[in-house]
Amino acid sequence: MTPQTQLTYSRVDFDDFRDPFGSEVSLQEGDSLRGRLGVSLDKDIVWRAEDGTTRRSHVYGNVDVYNEFMNGTKTHVSGVDFSSRDKRQSVGVGVGGTHEWQNGRYAVYGNVNLISATHNVSDNYSIGGTIGVRVGW
Repeated sequence: MTPQTQLTYSRVDFDDFRDPFGSEVSLQEGDSLRGRLGVSLDKDIVWRAEDGTTRRSHVYGNVDVYNEFMNGTKTHVSGVDFSSRDKRQSVGVGVGGTHEWQNGRYAVYGNVNLISATHNVSDNYSIGGTIGVRVGW
């Protein structure tokens, strides 16, 4: 079991401009500060294959709690304010793994994550994942 913490700051910034239709566009707010607390459960299995090379499998699951400390983004377009903000608190779960063979020269990996707001879950969630192949030479 591995405790985890993360703090991520991001900023969007651009100069005011006029779009092709003549609308004036300006950024009002563009900062984000997001914290994450979580725990990861991991399992590694390493063995020697019949050809003498090493194989390794790594599987994990994680549970996280997120908090957004800022107020989202706000853009002003021809007198109308548009804003976007994630829910302040959210929770996430994920699972994934990697399988390596030929002493780590080849690997396949994948993961899947679900993040949801703590309120109105059916309207506020995201699902993401990754699959891939890694080859070293």
